[in-house]
Amino acid sequence: MVESGSGARFGQVLRELRQGRGLTLEELADSSGVSGRAIGDMERGRSLRPHRGTVAALARGLQLDEAAHAELLAVARAARPGAKSPRSGEASPERQETAPEVLETLARPAQLPAGLAAFAGRQAELVRLRDIAGEVTSTMPATSTTVLLSGMAGVGKTTLAVHWAHTVTDRFPDGQFYVDLRGFDTARTAMNPVEALSGILEAWGLPPHRIPTGIDALAGLYRSLLVGRRVLVLLENAGATEQVRPLMPSSPGSLTLVTSRNTLPGLIATGARPLRLGPPSRTDAHAVLALRTGTERLSAEPEAANDIIEQCGRLPLALALVAARIQNNEDFALSAVAAELRSSQDNLDAFSGDGGATDARAAFACSYRLLSPDSARIFRLLSLHPGPDIAVSTAAALASCTMRTARTALGELANANLVMERVPGRYGLHDLLRLFATELTEIHDSPTERRAAQHRMFDHYLHSAYAADQVLTSNVNPLRLARAQPDALPETFTTHSEALAWFTAERDALMAAVTEAEKTAFLTHAWQLPCCMHIFLDRQGHWQDIAASQRTGVDAARRDGDLLGEITTLRKLARALTDLNQYEAAGSHIERAFEIAAELGDPAEQAHTHSITCWLLHQQGRYGEARDHVAEALRLFRRTGLRSFEAMQLNTSGWLHTKLENYEEAVAHAKEAVSLTREIGDSAHEAVAWDTLANAHYGLGEFEEAIHCARRALDKLPEGGDVYNEAMIRERLGDAYAAVGDQNAARASWRRAVDLLGQVERPEAEQVRAKLEAFTAPPER
Repeated sequence: MVESGSGARFGQVLRELRQGRGLTLEELADSSGVSGRAIGDMERGRSLRPHRGTVAALARGLQLDEAAHAELLAVARAARPGAKSPRSGEASPERQETAPEVLETLARPAQLPAGLAAFAGRQAELVRLRDIAGEVTSTMPATSTTVLLSGMAGVGKTTLAVHWAHTVTDRFPDGQFYVDLRGFDTARTAMNPVEALSGILEAWGLPPHRIPTGIDALAGLYRSLLVGRRVLVLLENAGATEQVRPLMPSSPGSLTLVTSRNTLPGLIATGARPLRLGPPSRTDAHAVLALRTGTERLSAEPEAANDIIEQCGRLPLALALVAARIQNNEDFALSAVAAELRSSQDNLDAFSGDGGATDARAAFACSYRLLSPDSARIFRLLSLHPGPDIAVSTAAALASCTMRTARTALGELANANLVMERVPGRYGLHDLLRLFATELTEIHDSPTERRAAQHRMFDHYLHSAYAADQVLTSNVNPLRLARAQPDALPETFTTHSEALAWFTAERDALMAAVTEAEKTAFLTHAWQLPCCMHIFLDRQGHWQDIAASQRTGVDAARRDGDLLGEITTLRKLARALTDLNQYEAAGSHIERAFEIAAELGDPAEQAHTHSITCWLLHQQGRYGEARDHVAEALRLFRRTGLRSFEAMQLNTSGWLHTKLENYEEAVAHAKEAVSLTREIGDSAHEAVAWDTLANAHYGLGEFEEAIHCARRALDKLPEGGDVYNEAMIRERLGDAYAAVGDQNAARASWRRAVDLLGQVERPEAEQVRAKLEAFTAPPER
C-alpha cells in the first residue's frame, strides 16, 4: 500500500517515468547505480526524501532531459523527511527528548571537512554506503550502525568518506561530527575517548561545567543525547578499537563511519560493518586523472598516462598530487612528467618499500621532488608545528622567511594537495603527510636548524599572545619576556577587536603549543604562554582550557626550577579550579603559592596570592574572611606601587562590602577605584568599578543612581571582550529598572543578560531567566 504524503508523490512520479520507458527495477538500478531496493522503497513512498545526487543518478538512468530532471528534482525537494509510519504502539522515529531539560535545545554541528570539487570512481563503494545510510534513516534499525572503512595509506579513505558524507547530510538533520583520532600521528599522541567525547559534547553546545570528566559518564551522556536523533559521526584515523568503542552510539537512527589503516578486528567483532578499500581499478584511476587534467591530454599520450598511473601505484592521493603538477604546467609533456617520477625514485630510498605506508611515502615523494625550494623547506618544517592548523605568519616564523614567501609557498602546497586550507589563511597537514614531512626534516634539516625553527615558532606565539593580552587587559600583565628571536614575526594589535579575533583563531594552536613547548623543553614558553592566554580564556568561559594549560605551566616551571613561574601559574590554576567549583584543589595550590611567596620574600607576589585567596573565599560565600585577605593585598600593592592592582583591590573591597551589606563603605571604596582606574587609563577595570558602585547604590535604595552607574559601566566595557561581566552588569541594571517600575527596560536588560550568559555557558543564566519569567512588579526589598 502506498502511503500518503509528498514522499508518495515522488514515488508515483518515479514509477511512471520508469514504466514509461519500459524499464524494470533491476534495469533502472543497473543504469543509474542506485540499488533496486532503494528505488523500490522510493516508489512505495517508504524512503526519506532522496538527496540531489540520487535524483541526478536516477535522471541519468532514465535518460531525462534537463527540464524533466529539474521537474523530478522539484518533486524530490517537496518530499517529507521520514517515510515509514510507526506501527501501532511504536515510538515515532522523529525525535525522543531524553536529554536533561536544560539541554533540550542542542546545536546542530556541521563539522565535515570540505570535499574535493572533483571526484571520480568508487561507485560500488558509494552505492554500498548509500544503501547503509538508507537502512539507518529509513527503516530505523533496532541497533546503532557503525561502518569501518579500512585500507592502506593513500588509498583514498578520507576522500571517499568525506565525499559520501556530504551527499547524505540531509539524512542526518541533527548534526554531522568530525573527529581526527590521530591514531597514526607521530607528532601528537593518539586522541583518547575522553578527549574525543568532550570535543563532541562541546560542539553540541553543552556548557563546560556540564561536561563530565570520566569516560563512563561522558559516554553515557553522549549516548543519551543521541536517543531519537539522527546524527552522522565521521571518525578518521582510528588506531585501535579502544579509541572507537566508547564513541559508538547504542540507539538507532545515527551512523558512525570510521576510517583506519588497520582492519580493527575487535571493532568488527562488536558489530561494525567492514568495508575494505583497495587501490582503485585502472579504469577508475584513469578517470581520476582525466577528471583533473582533461581527457584530451591523456588521450594524446595514452602510454605516458598509463605510466603515470602505474608510477603512482593507482593511489588516489598520489594521482591528485601529480595531476596538480600537470595542471599547473600545461606545456609539460606527460612523458616528461612520467620520466620525472621514475627518476625521483632513485633518490628516495628511505621512502620506498613493498607496501603499506611506505607506498604512500613514495607517492608523497613524487610530488615533494617537484616543489620549489621555499615550498619544500616550509613543508618539512610544518611537521614541527603541533596544532591542527597554522597561520601564514606562524609558518613564516618557522621558516625564517617573509610573509609573502610563506603565503606563496603555502599556496603551492595547497594546490599540490600537500596541505589543506581548512579555513581561509589557515593550513593543516594530514597525519600521513605530517609523518612524511617529519622524516624529511630529519634528513634535510640539522637538529640545530629544527631547534631554531621551534624557538622562532614559540617566540612568535608567546610575544603575539602577550601583545594581544596587553590590549585586552590595558597593559596590566606583569610578565617579563625574553627578547624574541630574529624573524619570529610576532603579531601587533592596535584595537581590542583585533586582539580578540587573533586569540579566537589561534586558540587550538596555542593550547597545542603549550603542551609541545613543555614536551620539547622550551620551559619558559610553556609557563608564560598560558599566563598570556588566561584573561582571554577566562572572559570567554573556557575554564577547562585554563586549568589544562596552567597545569602544564606549573609542571614546566617546576622542571625549570623557576619559582616565579611556578607561583604565577599556581595562582591562575587556582582561579580556574575555583571557577570550576573545585575548591579543595584550588586551596592546596594556594597554600603552595604562599610558601613560594614567603621564600621569594616579594611583597607583590604575596599580594597577588592574597588576592586569589580572596576570590576563592568569595566564591565559597566566606565574605568576612575574604575581606581580610583583600585588605592585606591592598596594603601590599600600595607598598609596591602597583597602582593597577591597587585599583582592582579597591574594587574587590567595595564588592565584598556590598555582600556584607556595608553599603556606605562599598560606595567609598568603589568611588576610589573608579577614580584610580580612570587616572591610570584602565577602562576595563573602571567598568567593573562602576558596576560595584551601581550595586552599592542599589543596596542603599538609590535606584536612579544605580541605573546611572550601571550605564557608565556598560559604556566603559570593551565591546565583545568581557561577555561575563557585561551579562552581570545587565542583570543588575535590570534589577534597578524593576525597582523604579520600568518593566520594559528591566525585561530588555535581563533578556540581553541571558543571551550573553548563554555565550559563555554560565549557570547564572537560569537565575536571570527566572527573573524574566516571574517578574510582575518591582522586587521587594
